[in-house]
Amino acid sequence: GHHSIVLRIQVSMPSALAESLVQLSVFVESMGVMGYAAVVGLNVVCIILSLPVLMPIQVVAGVLFGAVGATAVGCAGRTIGLSINFFVARTLGRTRGWSVPLPEKYTAKLYERQFWAILTVMLVAPVPSSLRAFALGLMDGIMPIKFIIAVVFASIPQACIGSLMGAQAGNLQEALAQVPEPGMKSMVGLVLGCAALAGLVAWKSRKDKSTKTE
Repeated sequence: GHHSIVLRIQVSMPSALAESLVQLSVFVESMGVMGYAAVVGLNVVCIILSLPVLMPIQVVAGVLFGAVGATAVGCAGRTIGLSINFFVARTLGRTRGWSVPLPEKYTAKLYERQFWAILTVMLVAPVPSSLRAFALGLMDGIMPIKFIIAVVFASIPQACIGSLMGAQAGNLQEALAQVPEPGMKSMVGLVLGCAALAGLVAWKSRKDKSTKTE
């Protein structure tokens, strides 16, 4: 049963997480077609809150929906979640005057080749994707449509990895046994990223105020 599955895979991940994923798979499977929407929504929440469990969820989706279906829902969830972060940052940036203080010579090149610049940032920057989206949203020259298109392309390979792991496994037990335990690295990256972004925004705001005073 489900408890035996949890016992066998607790070597690879904490039993609480393993049990939650097993319960998630049962719940999603019981929803039928609406299970796709449920996994999309779960991905959105994980992206917005920077929860380091996207890979395990993607693997479960691969078991339930197959490689193509799981990649589609993972890509949709990531795109929606990152777009929400982007537009929240854009709104805060315009209402509070927040921005990312990059030299003009860099922003000029970034704005000129926005799609490739955004795609590169979303694929390789060493901070959680939610923070990358937030930082890009604070850059007023970034066009929302180009951000969304770039995020879709960046999300495909990210969602595909876990989807293939789940789809190629013989069953849920085998699939979850391949999933690495979410470690402290993700949380450390989130904390450092938040601190760096907050510091940059605060520095820029003070600089702008001092310039206006002068």
